[in-house]
Amino acid sequence: MLNSYRNHAKKYGEALSRLTGMKGLEQHTMMPFRGLFDSMGKGVFRQEKHWCPECYLDAMRQSTLVYDPLVFSLMEVKSCPVHQLALVSQCPDCGATQQALPSSRKIGWCTRCGGFLGYMGVK
Repeated sequence: MLNSYRNHAKKYGEALSRLTGMKGLEQHTMMPFRGLFDSMGKGVFRQEKHWCPECYLDAMRQSTLVYDPLVFSLMEVKSCPVHQLALVSQCPDCGATQQALPSSRKIGWCTRCGGFLGYMGVK
């Protein structure tokens, strides 16, 4: 909901802008693309999280922020535009699917077993 293009995303973006003092946070949601999709959001967003393990591994290697690009939440996006790899949706260690917005654990780590969701030397 926070990353979408409907009114609640706009309200959350405005609230976060007020709380943080940063202007235009709604521009980091799908709001700029609201006219391109179904007005109710049907068939646009995935119910579960998908990610590129190589993106997570790159971030870990480079000691940069691990994050989930918004584009990975779109149902039509099947592969990573950087690594040209199919997105995955299950933990390589325990097979658990991940929530789109987990309430616990850091991004890049399984909410069930705690394992790293990036490749660890073996593909």
